[in-house]
Amino acid sequence: MKPWNENPWKIKDPIRVLIRALLVLLAAFFAWRFAPSIVPDMVNQAYVTLLGALLMSLFTGRISFWLRGLVARVAEAWMHASPQTVIAGTVATIMALLISVLLNNVISNIPNYSWVWQIIITVILEVFLLSIAVMNRDWFSPFSDRTAVNTNVIKGSIGTLKLIDTNIIIDGRVLDVARAGFLEGTLIVPGFVLRELQYFADSTDNDRRSKGRRGLDLLEKLRAQRNLEVVVREFADTGGGVDERLIRAALEINASIVTNDTGLARVAGLQDVKTLSLNALADALKPKLGAGDEISIQVVREGNQVGQGIGYLEDGTMVVIEDGLAFKGRMAQITVQTVTQTSLGRMVFAKVSG
Repeated sequence: MKPWNENPWKIKDPIRVLIRALLVLLAAFFAWRFAPSIVPDMVNQAYVTLLGALLMSLFTGRISFWLRGLVARVAEAWMHASPQTVIAGTVATIMALLISVLLNNVISNIPNYSWVWQIIITVILEVFLLSIAVMNRDWFSPFSDRTAVNTNVIKGSIGTLKLIDTNIIIDGRVLDVARAGFLEGTLIVPGFVLRELQYFADSTDNDRRSKGRRGLDLLEKLRAQRNLEVVVREFADTGGGVDERLIRAALEINASIVTNDTGLARVAGLQDVKTLSLNALADALKPKLGAGDEISIQVVREGNQVGQGIGYLEDGTMVVIEDGLAFKGRMAQITVQTVTQTSLGRMVFAKVSG
């Protein structure tokens, strides 16, 4: 099944086109309503209506651009909101509409009372009730089945709790590590991480959509691992970015974080939160080489210096071989001289043996 926001007509920005169309229709409606007070006959009234729509079409460019940005920000905030926040907002909106209807029935007989006042009263009620509901969103936790069930599962879990972040899910290697038995216990996927993946999966950008869908598929495969319990849990929406919320969640339930984000690992370390990095694990598993070790390697290309050859170990480590160019395309027996650790990884310098 195609995602709801798939664009079958290949329109560059369908939401902005829809906003412009709605603005034009709105202008045509108001022009049609006021036309009888300007011209008496139906033909001229139709002309006035068409004129209103055309005039609006000239000015909808910048307005639709601003509204498009507003819609995008609201949609992103809604996608990243916790279930408690969504339920709180929905209940507040329902209450605001009900109270507005009751008030309008009571005060509709007041002189000069019009639909404008109805809208103003509804907006005031919505803002007031929404603010109260969102500030007290924890009241609605019992109505979120996912939160209640997963909290109980976590309380009964055995082993170390581990939080997983978005980049490690998209990376994909965590599945191989789990299959090898190096990752066990309870793996917690925070609700805001899951919503970020869903947001990627529904994106109109092909690259982001591919990453999001790959991440969701990986979570399904992780759930099938017998040595690993994968749980989705909601945490209180305390604001901030995903990394900040991840660290606060780890502190809340005394869990470690599985991540490949170096910046996140450093900030978490400053707050005494343990992190597990697959990059660090991969570096630790690389074969150790020291000066004087002899190995065979294939020379694949020319180096920067005259006569140098370049080869690669099985783990991808670059080997710079003095006088190795003569063996380009062939296997060479080399002797390690030095091993250097750089910001990009490990490099080995060697010379041809013999």
